Amino acid sequence: GIVGEWGSGKTSILNMLDETIHDTYTDGVLVVRYDPWLVSGRDDLIFHFFRQLLKTIAQDGKLKKRLDKFVKVFSKYGKALVPLAESGLPRSKVLFDLLEQKGSDKKSLHSQRQKIYKLLSKIDIPIVVLIDELDRVENEEVRFVAQLVRAVADFPSISYVLSYDHQRVVEALGGGKGGQAYLEKIVQFPIPLPLTTVSELRRLFETQLVSVVRDIGIIPPLDLQQVQYDRLLKILIPNILKTPRDIKRMVGMFHVLAGMVWEEVDNVDLLAFTALMSTKAPQTEKLICDNYSNYIEDSWLDEDYIAYWIEEEEDLEARLNKRISKNERSPAMDKLMGFLFSRLSSEGQKEETTARSLCRHRPLLTVLRLGLLPGDYRSAEIRALLAKPRQEILDFMQKIVQTGDFGNFWQRLWDVYLSDDFEDEVHRTFWGALCQFVLKDDNQWPTHFAAMRDIVDNISDLFISKFLTDDETIRELGRTILNDFLEREDVEIVPSVLRKHFIHYGIYGWAQRVGKPVFLTEDQTKEIAQRIAEREIPRLLSGDLLTSLWTSKIIYLIRDVEGELDETCRSYFDRLVQDDETLPAVSLFFNGPKYSSDANTLEQFFNLDHFKERVQEKLDLDESGDEPLETSVKLSYNKVVDRFP
Repeated sequence: GIVGEWGSGKTSILNMLDETIHDTYTDGVLVVRYDPWLVSGRDDLIFHFFRQLLKTIAQDGKLKKRLDKFVKVFSKYGKALVPLAESGLPRSKVLFDLLEQKGSDKKSLHSQRQKIYKLLSKIDIPIVVLIDELDRVENEEVRFVAQLVRAVADFPSISYVLSYDHQRVVEALGGGKGGQAYLEKIVQFPIPLPLTTVSELRRLFETQLVSVVRDIGIIPPLDLQQVQYDRLLKILIPNILKTPRDIKRMVGMFHVLAGMVWEEVDNVDLLAFTALMSTKAPQTEKLICDNYSNYIEDSWLDEDYIAYWIEEEEDLEARLNKRISKNERSPAMDKLMGFLFSRLSSEGQKEETTARSLCRHRPLLTVLRLGLLPGDYRSAEIRALLAKPRQEILDFMQKIVQTGDFGNFWQRLWDVYLSDDFEDEVHRTFWGALCQFVLKDDNQWPTHFAAMRDIVDNISDLFISKFLTDDETIRELGRTILNDFLEREDVEIVPSVLRKHFIHYGIYGWAQRVGKPVFLTEDQTKEIAQRIAEREIPRLLSGDLLTSLWTSKIIYLIRDVEGELDETCRSYFDRLVQDDETLPAVSLFFNGPKYSSDANTLEQFFNLDHFKERVQEKLDLDESGDEPLETSVKLSYNKVVDRFP
């Protein structure tokens, strides 16, 4: 008996044994492979056994001549055991022609067995029957195979090697001491497979994984995420990956999945998700597919945000019960799901979470869909764009704004740019193009809410997310690019970045909130802010500044640096409120779909009561039909009235 759990390598042992027997007995050997899992029922099992033995003999012409008498007697014995004429089973003309001969053998089974005994005692050819998958058939069929080996085909000179899971077969044979005793009568020499240690399992796993990584060409290699990779392996081995078969199954699945999506997702997370799939947890998989927003950390729908924060009030056990099928929960499964989804981990968010982590919606959807949706941008396309000259990047950005595809593109750009490494020159070229892209050069007062306002905010957020970091090398690059912006007299991105510094240092009236490391000192921050304010106040009063803005960030910067606007600036804004042409622009600067200003802020720029009167006047004219308002302007005016009745 070759004894071991499912997936421990029993079939591999039988394969090697088959090869070794043939290498050893070069003068002639008969090795019969018998798999009871391929058939069912007592008669089928017996028929299949005799069929395999005769088929093996027939395949070797030399052996067939040497075993001619044995074949004839053995065929008759098999015919008596299995009434083929009534079985309805397909017959092999080549193998069972002897069983088809007219007439019948009136001798008893006992006498036929005795004849087989005598014939076998004269045969000098080793006969070995290798029986695999015994532990995979039904209980009754396990007993049939045991009967076959113990009584029906228990002949001298024939050796049997059975592979099985000991506990499974004992249960099938009746369980307890009775089942154990029955098994001991059949198997004289059980050989348990050697224990596979954790280090051996890991070595086997990594050997197979390296082959897959090389085959696919995964870049970057997994060892660049060594901390997360090591943490995952401690979860997987030996609690989830217990046997060589478990490893083979999981690595094979990873090969398929990674071939589809490796460029788009975090590959250590993909490895963990493959482990989830290979643990035979279909109900949990379905929960993720049906309710993926319950697992991710960047839900973008309002109801998802609300559900997320409500759930945070629940304890971890309650969250696990909702996210893992009750029938599939185990300590190992809890840890694996916690590794993938921080909402299910007692350790909180992973240290190495990136834009490609599966706890984010786009990577998770990519894996669940087995690829990107048609029209999505591949990571390779984004990297190719970033490597292009500045003008080509600018042309592309202007094109996707015109086609309305900016949102789809920007989401993929964000993921790739924050996750990948690029040469410094690529960064400077890219941001040079964006700095030029955000310029508003029509010198016209805004008459409606423009999508470019949101686009500029997204671009500023990307800059802050990239360069306000713990990595000093990245921060130094951020300082260099910020200086490029200053030289280009940028009025959109730099004010956003400086505001983060104002808050970090608690200057210009801001309450101090220390967050991510900033790349300017407090003195540098004040010096740059002062320089920008001095440069832009004259442009503000001349009317050149506001017509060149998408956002109001520079307006707030001037207010912050000055402490409060002098009467000249306030008078200027009051004139804008009074002017029918510029009133919509003022309202849109301070109140829009996703942003608004409080009363104190507005009072710093102009007389709020006067502003409300002007807005109400325009709303009344719109209602009467005398002066219809553009939709976004009307919404802005209504927001003022609603906030300050």
